[in-house]
Amino acid sequence: MNETLIPTDGGTLVVSHSITLGDIITIILLTCILFVMIYNNFTRRF
Repeated sequence: MNETLIPTDGGTLVVSHSITLGDIITIILLTCILFVMIYNNFTRRF
């Protein structure tokens, strides 16, 4: 897990960067839906 430290006047902010399995599944589903929509638009034109 990656962490970014941001120094501020009140202290240091720690921002954690992590990708979960749910994030990966959501990204894959959204890209599949996008490709299907683009494919349908192209098949209607030709």
